[in-house]
Amino acid sequence: MGLKLLTGADSTGVGYYSLFVAISALVFSFVNFRIVHDRPFGVIWLYWSFLWFLFFLLLGLKWDRLTAYTGWVTAVEGWVTAAIPAFLILAGYWKHTATIAVLLAGFGVPMAVGLWPLNRRSRQPTQTSLAGGSSGGPTVRAGASGDHAGGLRRLGRRHDGGPAPDPTPPAGGGEPGHRPFPDQVTLELRQRPKMWNTNRPPGVVVSIDSCNDRAQD
Repeated sequence: MGLKLLTGADSTGVGYYSLFVAISALVFSFVNFRIVHDRPFGVIWLYWSFLWFLFFLLLGLKWDRLTAYTGWVTAVEGWVTAAIPAFLILAGYWKHTATIAVLLAGFGVPMAVGLWPLNRRSRQPTQTSLAGGSSGGPTVRAGASGDHAGGLRRLGRRHDGGPAPDPTPPAGGGEPGHRPFPDQVTLELRQRPKMWNTNRPPGVVVSIDSCNDRAQD
């Protein structure tokens, strides 16, 4: 798993290997119950079988909605099936095995059920943010930026006698009901080209730039 996270490799193989481990854990649980007569570790192997089956669903079948739930189960089982039993064994308190087995079994089922709401709760912020973006959240108006850039490009062009285009983008970036941008107001008040008639045919007007070009010629 560490190499998978570091290299970004596909985890499907690890997921199907987890299915093999989950089935093997069931076998070891049966051995502890029937042959070794170690009931607490018979229950612990059931814990591990359930955990590895979650890894199979998450990594092998790509059930990403189980990510948070699997993480919580892993964290709890790390204490219940490893840290605490190891301390009890080393300290010499691993004696009343029948009682320990009952306690482990009585904790396992409520744990598996009780952690499920945490998985649903961890998925709510994503759903809320998606809903907020579609109902009133700030959006980017692509048309506005495109029209604004197009207006600036048109202002920088020189005309060769043809009619000058209107450099001012529509108010609000082309969207009805929106106020114009401040720079659009500046373009409208200060940068609108002045037109006047020349000796050209009636109806033809030119911009300041084109007249300056003719004066320099």
